[in-house]
Order: sequence, then C-alpha cells, then structure tokens
Amino acid sequence: MTDAHVHLEKGDYSVEWIEQFIEYFGSIHFIDGWAFSHLKQRWDRKDYDMDKLYERYYGLMLSLVNSGLFSGLAHPQSLQCYGAYPQKDFRPVYLQLAQALCSNDMYIEESSGLAVHYGDKRLGMNADMLKCMVKCNVPVLTASDAHSPQNVGLYVKEMNDLIQGCG
Repeated sequence: MTDAHVHLEKGDYSVEWIEQFIEYFGSIHFIDGWAFSHLKQRWDRKDYDMDKLYERYYGLMLSLVNSGLFSGLAHPQSLQCYGAYPQKDFRPVYLQLAQALCSNDMYIEESSGLAVHYGDKRLGMNADMLKCMVKCNVPVLTASDAHSPQNVGLYVKEMNDLIQGCG
C-alpha cells in the first residue's frame, strides 16, 4: 500500500499533503480579448497577418511561462485551430520558449485536442517546436484533451511516437 493510500484511508491528510499532487498548467486561448479557439466564433486565417498573430501569441506564451504561476504549458499549438499554422520561421522563439520552460522547471504538453475537436490534420505541436523542446530537454507530456470518455487517450501512442522520433 502506498503512502497516499494510507493517508486517504486514515483521513489524516492536510491541504499541504494534497497540494503535492496538484499541477497548475496554463494555456493561451485569448489574444487581447479575442477567444480565437472558440468553436462558435470560427475565423479564417486569410483575414489575419499570421506572422503578427503568432508573434503576439508566442509573446503571451512566454509571459505565461515566466510568470512563475504554473508547472506546465498546455496546448501550445492552440492557435493552429482552423488550419492557422505559422508561416515564418519561429525556431528562435521556440528556443527562447524552451529555455524559459527549463528555467522555470516546467513541462510542455503534446496534445491531440485540435485533432479531436477541430479535425486538425497535424497532431500536436508543429514539428519544429516539438524538436526544439526535445533537443532542449523540456519534459513533454502527452494529453488527449478529452471532453468525453470515448476520447480519453486518443492519439497518445501516436504522439509518443512523434516525441521519440525527435530524440
């Protein structure tokens, strides 16, 4: 029996003891008040300067990582919803993000959420971002972002294969 089982069975656990199991992860779903990933507010990438949009998105992400509030960065590819992929080379920004994640002892999430909920053809982070995270030894955790029981664990094996392929 684990220490956790003993504490739970006896009921002698404190808030501090419970908090050791809590992870705080942050993600960007709004850019300057705009809920870009909201399914009821579809938008077309042709209506935006994707380079400027991604610059702002990654700037917000770096602020989140450097805030000291979180243990992980969730859905770093959320802006890819509706097929909005970065156009320019953001590898220097990915390196900056990887370094900030390491400095703040944080992980990054490889999520199948966009594939499951938006029909995105690309699974998880874009290849350059994922390669940078693996190369910089940022812990990469998989998540199915399941909103229903049938989606729990969906594409986790495929995402683990992508992560292993970067090593």
